[in-house]
Amino acid sequence: MNYFQEWSEKSRDEESVELMESFLSGLNGELTSTKGINEDFLVDLAGRLFDLVQFGDIAGRVEDAVQRGDREEAKQAWSSYVPLLDFDDDGIDLADRPSVAADLLSVEHDEVIVWPKALGRFLSPHFCRDGFISFVGPEKRGKSFWLQETVWQAIRQKRRVHYYVVGDMSRKQVLRRLGVRATRRPMDPRQRIKIPVELQLGEKHELPKVVWNPIENKEITLKARVEALQRLVGRDQVRLYCKGASAITVGDIERRIAAKARKDPALIPEVVVIDYADNLAPEPSTAKLDYRHQVNETWKALRNMSQKYHLLVVTATQAAATSYGRRLITKKDFSEDKRKNAHVTGMLGINQTAEEKKHGIYRLNWVFLRDGKWVDFQVVWTAGNLAVGCPCFISKLP
Repeated sequence: MNYFQEWSEKSRDEESVELMESFLSGLNGELTSTKGINEDFLVDLAGRLFDLVQFGDIAGRVEDAVQRGDREEAKQAWSSYVPLLDFDDDGIDLADRPSVAADLLSVEHDEVIVWPKALGRFLSPHFCRDGFISFVGPEKRGKSFWLQETVWQAIRQKRRVHYYVVGDMSRKQVLRRLGVRATRRPMDPRQRIKIPVELQLGEKHELPKVVWNPIENKEITLKARVEALQRLVGRDQVRLYCKGASAITVGDIERRIAAKARKDPALIPEVVVIDYADNLAPEPSTAKLDYRHQVNETWKALRNMSQKYHLLVVTATQAAATSYGRRLITKKDFSEDKRKNAHVTGMLGINQTAEEKKHGIYRLNWVFLRDGKWVDFQVVWTAGNLAVGCPCFISKLP
């Protein structure tokens, strides 16, 4: 409301000030009573809408003055624009206690996805608004399953999600995996299933012991899988987009978000998951650049999208060939361009030996993390079963 106060003190239009004050008061009550509203983006959007209203008023006043031949009045009307909500040009005065306090206090509400148990302690609070997280791993290391699990956790926490699967799977294949995850039963009813219930860590580099709980498998109809999934998903909560490789750009994704905002600002996503960034098409403006610079511009655009719309962007990228023989992925194992690390707020390595893969074990490490205390050799251990669509049923920190 500080921005409104500044504008109202300068405005001579008492009727507009009164109308705006009434609108903002109602908006404030609506926001505080609604869970999951992206307040920062709504305020940005309101600023743009208020600007358009003010421009229309100024244009009318200028036109009237021109028709009357009143040069001074036209000049005064032309120069009367005062932005109501202008974050970009004026910045923030650090001596303005209410504004600074409001931003700092909002940080505790910024975490969008809270992961369970030990995994949550390792990942918290980095899956947050304005965040840009990427998983990194070699081929067939489970990147798609970890991205799907990100979507799944967001679904369970009633977050609005846009889920893009680019190049790897069709819509039917994605829905099949989600149906398997919802029912915890594989598509083949003859397959024997067990769920990890305990993870016992040994000495360094020693394979942990996993305690498994066999579960009964039975044939589940497609209808039952659909119903199990839709019991968890609310109306307009999750949008799934399946595209071919290089068939969509970051700009295309952003335009969809903008279209949602125009239709109903309350429907813009809180989380955008892209499986995965390496399959996105280059931005049109980079056509004359070499491939490495095109990749860099794509990652810059992803970061810009997370900041512009105050949402969490989660994706994955292929690790370089150097990672295949490593026990732990490091910053040196980047593919195409090392500047990927510069744009993300966090890069999570997916680590797994052949023996660990056989036992459904993963080790996640922060390859890069913009905020917080971390070292790249610290890991969180997880155990899951991809046959039922889940890479992590249990987790443990050393």
